[in-house]
Amino acid sequence: MVSDVMIVPITPDDWDEYRTLRLEMLGDTPIAYLETREHALGLNDEAWKFRAWRANGPTTLGLAGVDASGNTPVWVGTMSAYLSSPGVAHLVSVYLNAGYRGSDVADRMLDRVVEWAQDRPDVAVLKLLVHEDNARAIAFYERQGFTRTGHSEPYPLNLERSEIEMSMNV
Repeated sequence: MVSDVMIVPITPDDWDEYRTLRLEMLGDTPIAYLETREHALGLNDEAWKFRAWRANGPTTLGLAGVDASGNTPVWVGTMSAYLSSPGVAHLVSVYLNAGYRGSDVADRMLDRVVEWAQDRPDVAVLKLLVHEDNARAIAFYERQGFTRTGHSEPYPLNLERSEIEMSMNV
């Protein structure tokens, strides 16, 4: 049940849940991330612990959507942001399990990211890069108020494809 999905910060103790969800997202939508599933499968526990540890810090925000409707909470989505340069925060690692797409979970995660960016007096813009072939993600971002900046860059895992930049003022 979608109403049972909580939006929570990722903590260092969440490394195993983070790993499980990251592997799911890399398998589900490989063009959306700058890492292959094969690479992620090769990481040891210490690397996953480090990733979970760095998810929330002075310049980062890492969120998880956790479905608490069953006996065991299940991670169903994630969204992160980081301060990338003066005045700019970047949205990254956006994923929602297929069974939760079309619900309000991604909207609620993005609301938290926008609030986080707005709480920083030096941030005026939230930017992201999205693969040109990821129509579902582009449509979500446009519904949320992001616009294309006109900038694009080669997609690092396939230089024949591009990522387009989108932004919103916060």
